Amino acid sequence: CRFLRNEMLAMRFEIGYALGVWSEGVFSRNIVVRDCLFDSPNSTGTTVGGYECSIMTGAYIKNYNASELPAVPVAEDILFENNVFKNSFGLVARLMSAKNMIFKGNTFIDELPRKLEKDYRACFYITDSSDIKILENSWVKSPYAPNPRIIADSSSKNIVLWDNKIIDKDEEK
Repeated sequence: CRFLRNEMLAMRFEIGYALGVWSEGVFSRNIVVRDCLFDSPNSTGTTVGGYECSIMTGAYIKNYNASELPAVPVAEDILFENNVFKNSFGLVARLMSAKNMIFKGNTFIDELPRKLEKDYRACFYITDSSDIKILENSWVKSPYAPNPRIIADSSSKNIVLWDNKIIDKDEEK
């Protein structure tokens, strides 16, 4: 698959509801996203929790209250493997209410400047999630994404980071 210049996020795994009034979306389970190109997604700068991102998991709730977050994960058992993420506008992924998500063997390339650079460009942000694995991924060195990192707050558990690296352009797959 190729996700080219999406105006909004390239992929959203989310539900929304107002108790007793309406609901939309379904829980996402058992998904594999492999050998895809994500090129310049979210060009309109759509934010999730205050961050522009390419991929998100989570819920939006009318009259939001932290005690109303779903008790079970919105997205579970999802694998992103051997994908190329090119020229993001912000985060690679904003993961909220996710479980057993794996990002393995992906390459992140940010070779174009943006009008409004974000200090979180090419990063992951994880909250209210568990069993997230970020393994064997490569970030191509870029002055436009100088500090790729994984940001996880204290509500997240069992985050595994292994053998991720920043590489020179000539090492790219």
